[in-house]
Amino acid sequence: MFWKGGVSATAFLKLVDDQGNTVATYKNEAYSGNVMGKFEIFVSPLEGNELDEVIVSGLAMLSEQKTSMGQTAANMASAGGMG
Repeated sequence: MFWKGGVSATAFLKLVDDQGNTVATYKNEAYSGNVMGKFEIFVSPLEGNELDEVIVSGLAMLSEQKTSMGQTAANMASAGGMG
């Protein structure tokens, strides 16, 4: 299984299995003011530690994406591109 990034503006992420089937998705909904996002798991039941793998890898991917976006903004600001 591996995570694929979607359009960065929507922060859409998709976890796919080796056959290309969607296992889980994350959609950023922070703009709504009500929730940060929606994490959906589409495959059930998952065997053994697969559910843990989906959740932990998804959270790691979100953390990486947030860190990358923050670093990009900081780089742009220091280069005079923002603010």
